[in-house]
Amino acid sequence: MKRLLNIDFALVQAIYWMLYTVAGSFVSVLLLEKDYTNASIGTIIAVGSVLAILLQTVITHVTDRSSRLDSIGMIKMLTLLLAAGVFAVLLIGEKSAALTIAYVGVIILHTAMHPFVNALSFKLEETGLQVNYGVGRSMGSLAAGGISFVLGYLVVWFQPEIVLYLALVNLALLTLVIFATGHHYKKTMSSHKDIPKNFDPAKNPARQSIGILEFMRRNRIFAFMSLGIIALFFGNVIQENFTLQIVQGIGGDTSDMGVVILLLCVCEMPAMIAFHKLKMHFSYVFLLRLSAVFFTIKIFVMYLADSMVVFYLAQLCQIIGYGLLFPAMVSFIDAIMDKGEALRGQAMFTVAITLGNIIGSVAGGMILDLCSSKMLLLTGTLVSTAGTLLIVLLVKLVSASHLSVDKDAVHRKNT
Repeated sequence: MKRLLNIDFALVQAIYWMLYTVAGSFVSVLLLEKDYTNASIGTIIAVGSVLAILLQTVITHVTDRSSRLDSIGMIKMLTLLLAAGVFAVLLIGEKSAALTIAYVGVIILHTAMHPFVNALSFKLEETGLQVNYGVGRSMGSLAAGGISFVLGYLVVWFQPEIVLYLALVNLALLTLVIFATGHHYKKTMSSHKDIPKNFDPAKNPARQSIGILEFMRRNRIFAFMSLGIIALFFGNVIQENFTLQIVQGIGGDTSDMGVVILLLCVCEMPAMIAFHKLKMHFSYVFLLRLSAVFFTIKIFVMYLADSMVVFYLAQLCQIIGYGLLFPAMVSFIDAIMDKGEALRGQAMFTVAITLGNIIGSVAGGMILDLCSSKMLLLTGTLVSTAGTLLIVLLVKLVSASHLSVDKDAVHRKNT
């Protein structure tokens, strides 16, 4: 049953990140075809992301206090709503206020689902069985890379709307997988002998979060360090959302865009898969510093690139950058904070990423319309450098501020 739950988690991750091709990687391809400007595309992404934060806040609050509604139930609900949103975008077709609203809705629902997809691993571990987050998340990267590579060619051979048809197929698959996951979870909970008879998921300490003001009071340095995460993802999102425009600036096209996204996704996998072993040999402080540095190296090399070959080589930095950041930060927060704080810490990490995406989307679209892709990459390099400095300087202080909570000394050794 442990293998089955790990397969369930990996499949949910894979399908969720394939859906990102609609709400993220191929948004420019789809909306540029419908005569939207770069600035308006950035604004659509930003508005959707802001509203997603508000929706996340509400549904997380409801879920935390509900004995019936959990991450599995929320994924079911959001999947059905997302299918309706994608169908609406496909049905409306032409550029209009209705299409803009529908696409904003798709971004809201997809982004709002993210924390529940991540939290699914913790939910499944309520059975007493371990779920390998790194391997499961790496399957998301592999699936997203594969579908992006294929779409890079399909949108040339057919029309950009092919992205939406594949999204509907993915959503149908996600519906089947998440219902199967819920069945396997319940079956394991009722049959696994290692589960205490008085175990109550609703009373699980992992679900008992502290208030946001109390969290901020106890974690001021972590909150300030989150500004560094915002800066890193400012640089990251301008590549994700405007990949086509950037590669066109050095002679590439849509098929090259698909190759770039495939490289990004494949390069994320090694660090995610190997993270369980890496954390036994290196501190979280060192791994987070290293990851932040490679975020900036990648975008700087992209800025210098004058050919697609150099641009492709820049994506290799994703191995130590993006691929290492997610498991390292999630594990770092869990290691240094108690359970109530950790829930808020994970939420703040997600919000910081979203804010970076929002600012990068709006600013990126405006810079592209007013200047060039080179200026966009230069701006991203400067902002990312500032974020890297913040993380390098503050992450050890964050760790030191929690040393009184002796949860896992191995993962908090000094660097």
